[in-house]
Parts: sequence; C-alpha cells; structure tokens
Amino acid sequence: MMVVCLVSTASTQIIMTTGQAMKLAFPDCKIQRSTVLLNQSKQTAIEKICGQKIRKSMVFPYVATRKGQLVGTAWFDVHKVRSKKQLLMVVLDPQQNVQRVELLAFAEPKKYQPPKRWLRKFNKQKLGGAQAGKDVPRITGATLSVRASALCVQRTMALHRVVFGPPAKAKTTPRKKPAPTPRKKPPAKNATL
Repeated sequence: MMVVCLVSTASTQIIMTTGQAMKLAFPDCKIQRSTVLLNQSKQTAIEKICGQKIRKSMVFPYVATRKGQLVGTAWFDVHKVRSKKQLLMVVLDPQQNVQRVELLAFAEPKKYQPPKRWLRKFNKQKLGGAQAGKDVPRITGATLSVRASALCVQRTMALHRVVFGPPAKAKTTPRKKPAPTPRKKPPAKNATL
C-alpha cells in the first residue's frame, strides 16, 4: 500500500491510513496499483480540462475490480490548503463520476478541517463539476479548505479522463420496434350521381 508523507508537524492530524481508506472504498475487491508517466502533452490536456497548472510527472491510480468487473479507481492527492497540506483520496466510479472523497490527513488547524458530511457533497459530481459555491456549498470560516478540496477533485477528474480516456458506454440491448398496427380502411361512401 502507498505511504504518503505530509510535512510532519505536531498539528498534523492523521484521520486514516491509505490502507484503511482503500478497504472502506473497495470492500472485497482486488486492487491494482499502476504507475503512469505524464508527458507534456498529457499535462497540457489535464490543464486544459481543469484550468489548473499540473506539476506532477508521475501518478499512481489504484484500480479496484470485483469478479473481473471494474468497481472504481482511487487517486491520492497531497496539496496545500493555506500554508500546510492535506491528503485526500478521490474515488471515481466506472462512469468517471465521483464515488467518494475521504480526508486522510490534515496539517492545518483542526477548525479549518472540512467535515465528512461536507465531503459527501462531492459524490456523483461529473467532470466539469465540483465547483465550490456552485456544485458544492462553501463553509464559513473554512474557505481555503473548501477551495483546495474542490480544486483537488476537479484536477483528479481531469487526470483520470486523460489517463483512461472517456468512460465506456454502457451496453444496452436494442429495443425491438413494435409491429405496425394495420390501418383500417374507412368505410366506402355510397357514390351518388
């Protein structure tokens, strides 16, 4: 399992380990970690989608499957809130919508920590969504935490789209066209001269 380091301070609150977060997100799943190199064209594509500068050249998606079926993909992101960092896990479902967001570590003062119920507001957000104040509500007194979290989710959705491409279309069974109903001929009118 991955270990992510935040700048170690006495105020850093570890909420859960990456292993605990993965078990919570993907019970009874097989999880495969891979390494993806982001070349300049991929970085540019991500930046174009999310409108943020990307400084990473290597990322690590965790793909979860159950009985051979894709369950979701987890991404871990360490980013600055104000002057210190937080670690979020963003999980995307097979349709590339947000399935869950978990706060794993927070180095800012606890009063700025986004609550769990607020993080649930990201669930079901689609690419292009997750904007603070529009798609997810703001929190008075924690503006920077809200902004940093929303930007992280947007960045993760853009990263996922560039790395994995658009989601596969769901298989649908073609509907049979109903047989046409025979039209009844109108009764013939008696011709009169």
